[in-house]
Amino acid sequence: MPAAAHDYAQKVRRHAYKVVDRDVESLRAAGWSDDEIFELTVALALGEGMFRLEHAQRLVDEVRG
Repeated sequence: MPAAAHDYAQKVRRHAYKVVDRDVESLRAAGWSDDEIFELTVALALGEGMFRLEHAQRLVDEVRG
């Protein structure tokens, strides 16, 4: 994964609310199309959301015993 995409991916995974136009522009400058950026963003957001949901479910299951 190119550096610009890696940095973007880490930001979306950890701090999605901090993504700004400059982050998207860096991907465009690296040759990514808007469609590719959208698909990457959705895949990252869905993947991280599912990870967090599964983690929360495991914690609930542990508490319930």
